[in-house]
Amino acid sequence: MSLVSKNRVVRLVLPLVTAVAILLILQYNEKEKETSTQAVFEERFGPVMGTTGYVKIVPTSTMHSTAQDAFNIAYKATKDAESLLSRYIESSDISKINSAKAGVKTKVDPLTWQILLEARRFYMLSNHAFDPSLGTLIDIYPWGEKEISALPDKDIISNALANSGLDKIEFIREGMYIRKTNPDVILDLGGIAKGLGVSIMASSLEKQGIESAVIEIGGEITLIGSPDIEQKSKQIIGSEEKVWTTGIKNPRGQGLIDKFTAEGGVSVATSGDYEKFFLVGDKRYSHIIDPRTGYPTEGGIISATISTKRTCTVADALATSVTVLGVDKARELLKLFPDTTAYLVLNDMSEIIIKGGIEERNDNVVTEGMND
Repeated sequence: MSLVSKNRVVRLVLPLVTAVAILLILQYNEKEKETSTQAVFEERFGPVMGTTGYVKIVPTSTMHSTAQDAFNIAYKATKDAESLLSRYIESSDISKINSAKAGVKTKVDPLTWQILLEARRFYMLSNHAFDPSLGTLIDIYPWGEKEISALPDKDIISNALANSGLDKIEFIREGMYIRKTNPDVILDLGGIAKGLGVSIMASSLEKQGIESAVIEIGGEITLIGSPDIEQKSKQIIGSEEKVWTTGIKNPRGQGLIDKFTAEGGVSVATSGDYEKFFLVGDKRYSHIIDPRTGYPTEGGIISATISTKRTCTVADALATSVTVLGVDKARELLKLFPDTTAYLVLNDMSEIIIKGGIEERNDNVVTEGMND
């Protein structure tokens, strides 16, 4: 994290592991700040959901406790969720489902049930482009390496694909049980884990009376609060236009390729092939698997940034789905989310902006090296 101050204006650039770079302009009235009972709270935290995070809380009179205590409670809630939902924690609900034999019912926690239902909803809405049951497929790819000689053998991919698919998972509502019809299906919620962590933390902070905060986990972000609320707390967050400015990082170079404003209550998530990928010869392959083919996605989208008034879980699921679907089918999916904007960067480095399924802008060439 880097902070640069000039004339009492602080520019904060959150270091992200995805394409989004958030630029938060913080402007303080020093005289009013002196009357605040608590200072602005900032903390980097982790590990959580396989990565690290950052939180900023602006104290207000509505808070039920100190910002530190509120953060501690929110972080614990996120870690508790991870202990239920990570396939890499042996005692988790997901691990219990994964190790169960076909036909055996696994009772799950209400939170696990809720998240799996949300994952199933996106599985259906995206026509299976989003699939949380790809653990078997994911495990055959060499994600820890940057260069490999060849993709996994076609027969290996076909076999893994046959042992994937949420259609092989049964949801038994009475008692909240999960039952597999194929014993080799492995659930993996990595496609929404970071967004889910942000959503859980944001919900916890809001329940504790927090009215102004920024939460980021692995590059997925939720902004809590509006300029009016922040002014009442005698702290102003935002640019002179009283909004956050969000920048989309160039997925093939330095700097930003676009900027857009985001008000409080917005979540932002990005998927793409620039942070996690591997090379076979000169060809670059994304870490995102297309559930319909078993191969890394090749829909032509190298960066998909979603900005929505919905939860960060939704933003994360949409970013993954859109990347797999490609532009035309993504446009159809986005019609179901009229309050959502997608910023898509294509293989040829052109950019398309789609809001509620309607194309708002189509740039032939993205501006290169826009200063961040």
